[in-house]
Amino acid sequence: MHSNAAARESNSRVRAKWQDELALFDGHNRRRSDVEEFVSGFHKGEPCTVIERFEGAFNHCFRLRFNPSHDVDWLLRFPIPGDVMYPAEKIDHEVATMEFIREKTSIPIPKVIASGRAEGRFAGLGHFIIMEFVDGERLDEALYENDEIKPGIGQPTLDFIYKQMAQIYLELFEHDFDQIGGLSMPVGGGSWHISSAPLTLKMNEGQRLTGINLNDHRKPYTTTEAYLDSLVSQHTRLLCENSESVSSEDEYSEEYCCLQTIKTLTKQIVGSVDRQGPFKLFLDDIRFGNILVDPKTFVIKALIDWEFCYTAPREFLNAPPPWLIPNPDPWDWSSEERDAFKIQFLSFIKMLQDEESRLDKGHGFSDQMRSQHENGSFWYLQAMREPLCCLELMQSWSAEVDQPLETPLDMTEFVGKGFPTQTALKN
Repeated sequence: MHSNAAARESNSRVRAKWQDELALFDGHNRRRSDVEEFVSGFHKGEPCTVIERFEGAFNHCFRLRFNPSHDVDWLLRFPIPGDVMYPAEKIDHEVATMEFIREKTSIPIPKVIASGRAEGRFAGLGHFIIMEFVDGERLDEALYENDEIKPGIGQPTLDFIYKQMAQIYLELFEHDFDQIGGLSMPVGGGSWHISSAPLTLKMNEGQRLTGINLNDHRKPYTTTEAYLDSLVSQHTRLLCENSESVSSEDEYSEEYCCLQTIKTLTKQIVGSVDRQGPFKLFLDDIRFGNILVDPKTFVIKALIDWEFCYTAPREFLNAPPPWLIPNPDPWDWSSEERDAFKIQFLSFIKMLQDEESRLDKGHGFSDQMRSQHENGSFWYLQAMREPLCCLELMQSWSAEVDQPLETPLDMTEFVGKGFPTQTALKN
């Protein structure tokens, strides 16, 4: 499925305008920039200095240092308008999730100092998070070079990483929730609760790339069936409401067959899972690029970027992790990469089983993950979370289970519901 050029261009303009505004606050050549003064306000006015500036996929970051007696640098992070569609919600969900992780687990994460929306003369800065800076190297950069394992790094190192990741997955699996959605922090001595629908990577990227607002259902979901149906509906909207979603009759037919197959599989899966939970905390964007390690020992120092984390059907957390190979995007895998993934999955599942045994866990987490790997559910669940590359993932599902995508007998009803007509496609 294709993106929408006008939506991309519009968001690029929003991004560029915000970057120009941010530059006015940054003030490289002034004695003390507004950014530095803004952060000092959260540390009793103590002066600080920007020592590094960098950007990730969704955030513009400043690393700031106080006087030498302050042994931890701070990180000021802004969601980038034009890249982030729902900045306020993103910040709220991420902060709540990080506080939950810090309170309820031993998973290493940065400590949050402050968050909110800049006000007064700093208002143009927008939404922000200030957290402690974790001095580590991105795991993908420590491990890979030119999409290959660096020389001198062998399977024992990978197994050590897998062991740590297995511990993280098992910790996340320990916590149950009765609804699907975004975490909210306790208020007035209350408990952690779900207050809204999930904010997902699919929703953000779907709107960024097509201009279609997928954030129109804001209440939590109470059943797996309702949530999976909503993901199917999102895919349908991305296909039918974007005038540039397909460019030929063949693409149109393929996308429709893909959609019909997803609908059929969703009905089958709903009948075989716990419809009303318990649901599990799941991170959409967990990948080695969002994990910081000691580059000498490969000990994990922090998991970062929790903005697209939410409670989800447990099958999401149970899915085999695509970060097992250098390319963490399954829709883009070659046949060689699929083979490499299968090899590394066997190593990871062994580490997962070993940790289950060591911790005396009888919930069968590793068995459920192995089952998803064997029955092709991995590809279906990846497709459900992907905004535009659903077809590529379902074609991999088709090859894995040796079953073709569904071929409809009649597309008239589908066209009548607002999808591009063949005439429109030709034009």
